[in-house]
Amino acid sequence: MTKRVFKFSALTAAVLALTLHAQAHAGQVVYVPNTTANTVSVIDVDSGLVTSTIPVKGLPFIATPLADGSKVYIDNLGLDVSGVSVINTADQSVKTIKLKFPPFAIVLSPDQSKLYALKASSGLTSGVDIIDTKTDTVIKSYIPGGNTILPIGLQISPDGKTLYLSYPGGTISAIEAATGKTLFKPTYFGGVLPAWLSISRDGKSLYVLNFLSGDTIVVDTATWKKVARIDNGGVNAEPAIAVENLAGTKLYVTNFGTQTVQMIDKATWKEVGLIKTEGRPLGIAIAADGTGYYSDWGLKSATALKAPISTVLSWPWLFIAGKGSLDSLGNGKVVRFDTETLQPIGASITVGVTPNILEVGPGK
Repeated sequence: MTKRVFKFSALTAAVLALTLHAQAHAGQVVYVPNTTANTVSVIDVDSGLVTSTIPVKGLPFIATPLADGSKVYIDNLGLDVSGVSVINTADQSVKTIKLKFPPFAIVLSPDQSKLYALKASSGLTSGVDIIDTKTDTVIKSYIPGGNTILPIGLQISPDGKTLYLSYPGGTISAIEAATGKTLFKPTYFGGVLPAWLSISRDGKSLYVLNFLSGDTIVVDTATWKKVARIDNGGVNAEPAIAVENLAGTKLYVTNFGTQTVQMIDKATWKEVGLIKTEGRPLGIAIAADGTGYYSDWGLKSATALKAPISTVLSWPWLFIAGKGSLDSLGNGKVVRFDTETLQPIGASITVGVTPNILEVGPGK
């Protein structure tokens, strides 16, 4: 009798585990902006297949889906379509929220009610447009306090109260999201060209990815002090994007120049694992089941683009000024990987030219 109970319990546990796994990513999709192809690929997580390719004009760069899966916001780097594209996932129609200048980055408020767009404004000073996600209209614009020229990176705190901004000179600032009031004035923590900012899941750490100096600075968001420097592999590494695992114990960094994805242990801020990618990796995201996805520009990008790519053009201006040459790279791909073993899961998925800052969201 005991033996039968054991078998039943084991079977029940196995079925429950499979059910929970299925629920964790049921209906999830990956949105992949293919910048120079002017398309967004939609990948079904369950099948690993591209289910549709949506035309989006204006050099789409960052994908930001709503939590309910109804819309996906895409920032447009191109001067011909300056603004934010909105994909209605029900029918895959696309409209554009026009802005005076191209947004270099966009972030959603945690409650999904607002989209913040960071852009250059008059005189190349930084400006923030706040977009209401119900009406898809700009409801407020301001120039951030402590402003310096040419903004690049933008991130938001988990409580939605604070925006973090980065600038080519290497400084980072913190402002009130609602008003633009300075909370922490522009501060230099080290490194060159902080092209991207990431935030820890608990909001306590800001990750400053320095594209030209090959390192990531960890800033305590409460004290505004540097707590660590992560070595991404030297000046040729060109760290692009960082994301934490679901547990918040590991950090994954795509290094565009050295064609790697690093796994960093947050207890020591040291590299504990490394993926060698086929081409140049850029975007990276974690799905609800804990698996990772990164975008890869493909095999041709490894030889056609000599590291450091930044000696010619600095990302993201690479896409604005270098579209013609990038078209010749051919299709890129998306790779799904196990965030513990770093092994690929299934075959790589072919997408469009220069796939960039992807995100996982619910399907419709």
